[in-house]
Formats: sequence, structure tokens, C-alpha cells
Amino acid sequence: MMSKRFTPRYGGRLLDAVRDGLGLIEVVERGDIRSLHFGNSIEQSSYVPDAPDWLQFGYYRKLMFATALHINPVRVLLLGLGAGVIARYLLSHLHPLRLTAVEYREAVADMAYSYFGLPQDSRLDVYIATAGQFLEEFEREWDVIIVDLYDAEGLNEEPRQRRFLDACCNRLAAHGVVAINLWRSDPDEYVFMLRQLRQVFADRILLADADDANTVAYCFHDEVPDLASELLLARIRERAAVLNFDGSDFLDRIHHPDGRQKN
Repeated sequence: MMSKRFTPRYGGRLLDAVRDGLGLIEVVERGDIRSLHFGNSIEQSSYVPDAPDWLQFGYYRKLMFATALHINPVRVLLLGLGAGVIARYLLSHLHPLRLTAVEYREAVADMAYSYFGLPQDSRLDVYIATAGQFLEEFEREWDVIIVDLYDAEGLNEEPRQRRFLDACCNRLAAHGVVAINLWRSDPDEYVFMLRQLRQVFADRILLADADDANTVAYCFHDEVPDLASELLLARIRERAAVLNFDGSDFLDRIHHPDGRQKN
């Protein structure tokens, strides 16, 4: 019997590859881990089919902790679907939830459904558009907006623009929060993004560092929540339990941009 041959790629085997107008999109499997790549060895997303709640990247948790900073997050917007790791996790753990995801590359969304366990769920709407285009044309307010817009080279150009950040702010409902993933590995870029965020949200910003050289910035429609509030601390711990996250670790890492901790 002839054995099936696999194409090696990035230390694993290539499961599928397509090319769209922006370049190559690949699905690679290494042992139990399945990863999404954009034509290079950088893992854009990773997934273990036999352990769907496993999250490789610490910043995923920090992004999803934005739901703990809102009293009742029902309407959640995810800008940057990718392999659907965040979308799938939120749908699995948060109820009630109405999730809208925006992905520019239709082939990426197709991969999320075919290889990364993204469910066909009535609570999930997926739009194929640029994030900026969606924010300008879809006039709805959101409790939480999660921004994870990266391409093969790093942070997408859209989140770097003042117009985009203004649109995020304008689409927040009362008490709403934007969570945006930033890279600390590029200090100049990191400082630039913090400056851009401050121009839009002033001092209504909190930061949480992840172990993988990422920092998540939480930007608030209203005032920054009091991190010493017992009600907020209780809600963070409760939401952490629902999400199966470490609430104490999150509380230890969250801080103001000037370095002040919660106490």
C-alpha cells in the first residue's frame, strides 16, 4: 500500500495552502499543533484539535479579558478573525454573546472554518471587509471591540492610523472598551502606538503585559475603572473563572501607562 506523502514546511507538514491577492496562506501541522502562516515561519495562530481550549499565545487571554472590564459584554466586535481562535473561545465560554468578526482575507476565514474548528454558530456573524471600512459603514455600537490586526510583516497599517482609532472610539457603547494587541519587541512602534492611543483616549487607558512580548491596551469610552474597586475585582475573578483564565495573574500585570499598578 502506498503511503501518502506530505510536503514539509516550517518543521511540520503542510496541510493546505492557497494564494490570494495579498500572498500565501498556509496551514501547517507539527505534532498535535496546527498553525496558520502567511508565507513565512511566523505562527499567526495555533490550535490543537484535540484540546480546543488550549491557547498558545498569552496575549489571547489578555485580549479576551476585555470582557471582564465591561459589566455586561453582549455585543462584541472582533477586528481580525485570523484562524478564529479568539472567536471560537468566546463563543464556547461566554453566554449570552453576540459576536461579529471582520476579516479582510476571505481565504483566511475559509481556513478558520475548515482547519481551526471555528463553528457555524447563529451567534457569530463574519464579514469580509477591511476593519476600517466596516467601522465606517456599519453603524452600530459595541460593548467590546477586540483589535488583532497583524499580517506577515507585523501590525497592519490600519490600527496605526488616527482615523481608525477615532472610529473605534466612536463605535463604543457607554462603558465600552477597546482591546488592542501591541508588540513590545519593536520599542519605537510600541511608543508610537501608545502616543496614537493617548491622542484618542487621553488617560482612559490601561495596559496588561503578556509573556510573549505583547502588550494589550484597554481603551475606555468613559473613565478608566477603579482597579481597587472590590466590585471590579470580583467581576474580574468571576469572568476569569468562566474563561478558565488566571485572574490573579491578570490583576498582577494590569497597570496604567505611567507604570502605576492597581494599588
